[in-house]
Amino acid sequence: MADTIAAAGAAKPIRTVDHKRHQTLAFALSTDYGVFLLARISEARRPGVTEREAIAAGMQRTGRLITSAAILLAVAIGAFVTSKLVFLKEVGVGVAAAVLIDAFIVRALLVPSLMALLGRWNWWAPAPLVRLHGRLGLAEAESPVTRGDAGGRAGHASQPGVPRPK
Repeated sequence: MADTIAAAGAAKPIRTVDHKRHQTLAFALSTDYGVFLLARISEARRPGVTEREAIAAGMQRTGRLITSAAILLAVAIGAFVTSKLVFLKEVGVGVAAAVLIDAFIVRALLVPSLMALLGRWNWWAPAPLVRLHGRLGLAEAESPVTRGDAGGRAGHASQPGVPRPK
């Protein structure tokens, strides 16, 4: 029984396949929160605005929306708990809890804290990726933020002043 996890008080153990399926579903449902948050933080970056101010502005713009969407999704998926099928009950509890943890702990606390610690390194891209974007014509629109002083230190045009790792 290597493919099972013993569930406390359960008649049947939870199979690891089900556990991995729950993780995948929770990740897929919560990814859009991260993309939305990072897009707003990226939009808030402009000349004269520090990284911390941009993070605060992005959090301020998205906080209520992410919280409301997470609660709505958790309630909708949590309704699976009322099913008579054990598998659906597992999905309801597991995915609802994962979405709430992601919205309230990861997106509200961990992501902003880590971004504040990393500062300008949040926007660094490896040189091969920058070259690939150049070949494919993928670039951010030219703005005052992307023009900055390259001075030989920038990873590419949209990363002024970010040193390349040695």
